[in-house]
Amino acid sequence: MSHASEEPEANRQSACRRAADRRSRPIGSLLVGGIKRRRRGARRDTDRHNHYPDWHDPFLLYAVVATLLLCFTDAVLTLNILGRGGSELNWFMAQLIERDVQLFAWVKMAVSGLGLVFLVAHAEFKVFRWFKVRHVVTALVPVYGMLVVYELVLLSS
Repeated sequence: MSHASEEPEANRQSACRRAADRRSRPIGSLLVGGIKRRRRGARRDTDRHNHYPDWHDPFLLYAVVATLLLCFTDAVLTLNILGRGGSELNWFMAQLIERDVQLFAWVKMAVSGLGLVFLVAHAEFKVFRWFKVRHVVTALVPVYGMLVVYELVLLSS
């Protein structure tokens, strides 16, 4: 008897699953995921060191925006330094600057942006079992800040 009563329940659950598959609307899932924050931590105890959360701390966004702004500032200051007779120490970027300044700017921002997207996606992963990737993203702000200050000092002398 219990078998007969379980069968309609299984059919109902199966019909519900077929009715609306969230994976068929990825943009909608992203938009709803921005409103209905679900997973901030790991789903399983075994994943607590390396997991992909649905929602990140807003401070991480601030660090990414600051890093991108500092990256843009670095590009502008680098071009000013080169205009005053300086030289680019990064061989790859020097080749891009010699070829086309706009290409240099696009590549610099694209590589930085994509790198930051990768780091944010892995923000809750541990590096060397000691610290999380989000700490690397946060550390980029003062490092880039020091680079910009150094370039400003070079321009002022």
